[in-house]
Amino acid sequence: MIQRRPLTLPLLTFLVFAVLAGTIFGQEDQVEVSEVDFRHESLAGATDDWLEIAIELTGKGNAAGSSANPRFSDDIRVSLGLGFELAGRGSRQFRFFQAEVVVVTLEQGEKRIVFFYVPPEVVARDRLPKEPFAYLVELSVGGRPLTMRRANVSSNLGDATRVGNFKGRLTAEAVGTRGVLLPIYETPFFIARDKLRNSPAYRRLPLDR
Repeated sequence: MIQRRPLTLPLLTFLVFAVLAGTIFGQEDQVEVSEVDFRHESLAGATDDWLEIAIELTGKGNAAGSSANPRFSDDIRVSLGLGFELAGRGSRQFRFFQAEVVVVTLEQGEKRIVFFYVPPEVVARDRLPKEPFAYLVELSVGGRPLTMRRANVSSNLGDATRVGNFKGRLTAEAVGTRGVLLPIYETPFFIARDKLRNSPAYRRLPLDR
């Protein structure tokens, strides 16, 4: 007969954290964020930099069978939220941006990059750094939200409370910048061959969403 010792407080704490983390950071889903990258990008012949956000997605297949082909996941909604701390404002001030796109489909094992851009005029006006102080990528497939994974969020959003607080600020403060954070198909970069090579097919959404 196996004797079960009472759980000590440190072990209980670890188990509770593991359960909570499991609800936020899923292990695998139909589509996963592989990488989020930030860079300055300019158009040929221009000197002003856009801020480019590149979100690499990996298709994991559709075991649930909700697609016409189980190797494909359809109707993938990608929502990006950004928070920047503004420099040189005396007291701490922040600017929040939010936008989303819908990817038509993604095949198992396929990697595609979803690009978003902040226009150069806004980058210059707000003196935005290359990387935000926090970011969040939310995914859904066929209207079903996918579990959050560590690659979906910046390192300072490492638990449910911080993710929830950041989402609250996005909801409250990104309203004033609606339509500023642009998907690639609303920018001149959509005709760039190197971008198109890595981009998925999109279902267009109105900018005022």
